Amino acid sequence: MTDHATCLDAAPAVDALSSVAPIAYAPMTYDGATTVSSADPDDEDVLRTYHRHMSEYRAGGPDGATALARAVTDVIATGPSSWRIEPPYADGGRTVLAHPLNTIESAVAETGRDASDWAVRRRAALASGRLEYAARNRDLLVRS
Repeated sequence: MTDHATCLDAAPAVDALSSVAPIAYAPMTYDGATTVSSADPDDEDVLRTYHRHMSEYRAGGPDGATALARAVTDVIATGPSSWRIEPPYADGGRTVLAHPLNTIESAVAETGRDASDWAVRRRAALASGRLEYAARNRDLLVRS
């Protein structure tokens, strides 16, 4: 469902989905906000570039949940599904948190910018147990 939820023109995906299942659940659809702390001098630039990448380089991006909701016959339920990882990290927390750091660094690189110094500092903060990360997501339960 992830690919369908991130299509700006969600109607073709909804048509295909409705032939398979009348009800669909789209969990943790990115909804446009990412925060990282403690503060780093490059956060604003890196995250602005990352959010621009989500909007311009990737189908759907933060508008995917809205596009899906508009394309279906009925939104049964929708609600926030934001998540936050902060110290002390639970088992596997560091592993989970390493993924968005890699994703942000790669996305910024796709725009022609370099976030490697930022990523090195963020990985050091993660290793020392000082990194907090939050992403705003939205869950959708829809009738196609």
